Amino acid sequence: MKKVYTLLLALISLSAFSQETHLNYERYLIAGDEAPMIIKDYLNPAMVGMMNTASSGWYSTAETHKRFGFDISVNLMGAFVPDSDLDFDISKYNNITVDGGQEMMPTIFGTKAESPSITSLIYQPAKGSGMNAPNGIGLTKPVAPNAMIQAGLGIGWGTEIKFRYVPNSGKDGFKANTWGVAIQHDVFQYIPGNKAIPIHISVIGGYTKSKGTWTFNSDDNQWDGSNQYTDFEVQNYSFQLLASTNIPFINAYGGIGYNSSKSSYKMYGEYIIDDEVNTPETLMDPASADWESSGFTATAGVRLSIAFFKIFADYTWKEYNTVTAGIAFSFR
Repeated sequence: MKKVYTLLLALISLSAFSQETHLNYERYLIAGDEAPMIIKDYLNPAMVGMMNTASSGWYSTAETHKRFGFDISVNLMGAFVPDSDLDFDISKYNNITVDGGQEMMPTIFGTKAESPSITSLIYQPAKGSGMNAPNGIGLTKPVAPNAMIQAGLGIGWGTEIKFRYVPNSGKDGFKANTWGVAIQHDVFQYIPGNKAIPIHISVIGGYTKSKGTWTFNSDDNQWDGSNQYTDFEVQNYSFQLLASTNIPFINAYGGIGYNSSKSSYKMYGEYIIDDEVNTPETLMDPASADWESSGFTATAGVRLSIAFFKIFADYTWKEYNTVTAGIAFSFR
């Protein structure tokens, strides 16, 4: 099971493309007190993407398990990054210039082409002057991926509890873990004559939290120093009204609801900005920023039943539209 967790994290972690981009966002520390917001602009689609995928995959039917019924599923999710978040306007900042006067710079999901050189306006010509800005990963179709291993258990009274969990695992300098819990309750049972209508209606509320750590590669890092790493955190609350058909073999399902998410990054460690004119400046824990996102969502999907196995896929309309697909072993 540990190998399964590691494989899933390879799909979702920043390390999946770290060998290509090196994640050199620490270069933006030459912008001084503007660096935290520039780094936030660079990381924005990854963090917003994780906030949007965190609420996905909680259900593939509005039907709840009978008492002691259960399911175990593997869910893969992808949030589509809009073109508007593939780059950001660096000209709004005052402490940094770009060779050639270029105003738009790639975010982490932007172009993989070599970025122009950037120069600090607050540090004298130094090790950090004239270096290339971080580039993006250059995906043909920018998608922020995520993955979950999940289980559901019927406890009676038309109620089911769900759990998702991935232990702290990863590779290439990145490790992450995820856990979450949700409660789904059948409200159609309270409607007279419900057994004559081949549908299910329920409500669900869920919470998901993910934490990750990226440790900078000392051979590739722009700045001397020690103990250099970045912590990431994502939290999501979701509440939805669900409906699904109740016929053999294949069923449609969907939901409408509301999501609320927040996320953050914080860079830790010692970073020595090598100024060739003045005494090198040592920065400690130099950058952090927060994100918040909330809004209404709508989901539509289909599920195929083959004996105890369920194959499902759905599409959700929200800030970053998201697709989910998975397979479950389910016993009612």
